[in-house]
Amino acid sequence: MDWTRSGAVKKVELEQRQVRGRRAKMAAGGDQAAWAQWSQVQQEFLQRCFTELKAELLEPMKASIDKLLETQTAQGVAIREVWQKVSENEDKILGLAVKVEAHEALHKEWQARFEDMENWSRRKNLQILGLTEGLEGSDVGAYVVTMLNTLMAGSTVA
Repeated sequence: MDWTRSGAVKKVELEQRQVRGRRAKMAAGGDQAAWAQWSQVQQEFLQRCFTELKAELLEPMKASIDKLLETQTAQGVAIREVWQKVSENEDKILGLAVKVEAHEALHKEWQARFEDMENWSRRKNLQILGLTEGLEGSDVGAYVVTMLNTLMAGSTVA
């Protein structure tokens, strides 16, 4: 809004021109009663100007400021709510972090147990080195039994 050229300002400018004209006429005549009346006219003029300016400029400004204050209050409430939620989430995250650490420790323990079990099961396996790959065919167990029987020269493996 252009505050310098509002309706109230235009009225004031018009009345100022009229007042200047009256003042020039009174200055030419030098009449004391006219000067007293002039003082009264000036007071009334200024009062009207201030009343119109107040109505046209200050009251809308006050309404705008009041609206801004309401908005600021609402935003303050919203910010407090957001901070409360952030605080609650921080507490939840800390609780989850403790649980994650416990699960990681349990995972490491289980992984170590699994590796031990795997190594233990391998200890019971028999390794036969030096055999050509693919000779066993589709039945590895039968091939190994036949091969061991042959190597042991007549002993039977059942």
